[in-house]
Amino acid sequence: MVQAERDGYLKKVLVTGGAGFFGLHLSRNLLDRGCTVRILDCADLDNPALEGKVEFIKGDILDPAAVGTAATGVDAVIHNAAVVPISRSGKRFWTVNVDGTRNVLTHAEKAGVKKLVYISSSSAYGIPEKIPIDESVPLNPFGKYGTSKAAGEKICEEFKSRMDISIIRPRTILDEGRLGVQQILFDWVKKGKNFYIFGKGDNRFQLVSAKDLAEACCLTLEKSCRGEDFNIGAQEFTTLRGDLEGFVTNAGTKTKIVSVPTRPARAVLQVLDFLRISPFVDYHYYILSHDVWFDTKKAETMLGWKAKDSNIDMLTRAYTWYLAHEKELDKEVGTTHRKKVKLGIVKLVKWIS
Repeated sequence: MVQAERDGYLKKVLVTGGAGFFGLHLSRNLLDRGCTVRILDCADLDNPALEGKVEFIKGDILDPAAVGTAATGVDAVIHNAAVVPISRSGKRFWTVNVDGTRNVLTHAEKAGVKKLVYISSSSAYGIPEKIPIDESVPLNPFGKYGTSKAAGEKICEEFKSRMDISIIRPRTILDEGRLGVQQILFDWVKKGKNFYIFGKGDNRFQLVSAKDLAEACCLTLEKSCRGEDFNIGAQEFTTLRGDLEGFVTNAGTKTKIVSVPTRPARAVLQVLDFLRISPFVDYHYYILSHDVWFDTKKAETMLGWKAKDSNIDMLTRAYTWYLAHEKELDKEVGTTHRKKVKLGIVKLVKWIS
């Protein structure tokens, strides 16, 4: 199907998990493109800017009736709903991220949906052995979350012979409204506290802005890319230390990026993770000491996509948003990317640093 024939082809879009951090950015991008947006989420929408502009269905992706209703009458589904790593959800990772994905795809097929986009994760690749990571690299997931997202991809592969499905694998997403473990960095920088990294921090560590990722997702609805998968990440980034120091310079505080020995620090975090008194999970304290970045040439070539934001751009923008909204967020503590995490033992580290 040529581009001219696709204009207006996928204009009514269901976003699962649309009330979450990335779902809100994605929904705004779709609205800006003139799409009609329906959101399915088990959390309240709680976003005045979108209320009245989208159709909101409160429901769980594990509920066949809710998913069936939400999928009826839409042209496309962007399946974004998932349980995220900081939730420490154990078996629920599998229940929601795998069983929920099968439920969404089953009802999307029944409803005759023309296109489905599955938002996977870079954690499906695990600890990378090949850099940069392109779409030919086999999945080798690390941890329960990564394993669940890779399993969701396998379900997509089952349906690809019958449906037009594309898989998007983003690097760590950051932008306005992102909290979770990033809140710790923002809080310490605001107070001028030192921030600690594994080793020298000379590993290249790519992020992606929610705005750039939303653009990639929307382009998969506009371009002919049946069955194709895309890795999405920033195109302008340096080392972990370099980008953090650049961000701190923009923030104008006295924070210093301090190196700690990788193995002892990881051992301590493993213990704290086991005791459930740290906001970090295994993937965090293993991946942060490695080079992790995507080759995005396929998305650039096939979708015409190009990242606009550098790592420093998105860190600075997210931090500015955090400063502007910190007071209203103080009571919002939870296990999603829109809420602060419980700092646990990290409070002690912050106090003595």
